[in-house]
Amino acid sequence: HEILPLENQLPLFIPNDLFNLAKTETFETNLYEEISFMTMTCFWFRDDIVGYLPIQENLLEINFSKAKHFVDLLILCLQPSQLRAHIELKDPNIPSVKELHQAGVKFKPGSSKNLLDIKFNEGILEIPFLTVYDAELLLQNEIIGLGDTEAVPTLFHNLDKECMINYSYFQYSGVVADLQAYCKLPWHKWKATLKQNYFHTPWASISVIAAVILLLLTFIQTVCSLIAL
Repeated sequence: HEILPLENQLPLFIPNDLFNLAKTETFETNLYEEISFMTMTCFWFRDDIVGYLPIQENLLEINFSKAKHFVDLLILCLQPSQLRAHIELKDPNIPSVKELHQAGVKFKPGSSKNLLDIKFNEGILEIPFLTVYDAELLLQNEIIGLGDTEAVPTLFHNLDKECMINYSYFQYSGVVADLQAYCKLPWHKWKATLKQNYFHTPWASISVIAAVILLLLTFIQTVCSLIAL
């Protein structure tokens, strides 16, 4: 992990040239000609740094010439599998999870192994599954401690502190725009409120249905009484 801090970066062509020189002197056959320093570094990132990264699927799509140092290379490896068309966001305010829930947005774990493959389609927001390794074991053995139940949400909430987002060139601008448009439609909020408040359990659903039937019977009885007069 010592090669990832910004203060430890060096031009990537230096280790790349040293690797090519060592490879030429070490291997006399053509067996290892196709092995590149960039490829080996990507596999090292996958195995030792970010084990969830689908490096094998992305290798052919990575333009290694853009990488200036190791952090640059890691950023290229972490790019989503499909780059979306960028649109400029007119409203930079991203709806919160609570707002999305109130608008009826459903959350679903994505099938992609890449943590950046976030998709929104037909009211369903797909987010890749994230595992926090070893946290439970460390908690049980009193190695680490969480002060309260808000500690983990606060941790994720603070990840974007002091980060600058270019909203005119934002990878998820399309997803954010779709979420904003979905939340602005009153029908989605009305439908979500009905489901969450009155049909959240079978007993609540039965109570609502019984109340509607009783109301209809009362209305019919009133109409029949008026007709009889």
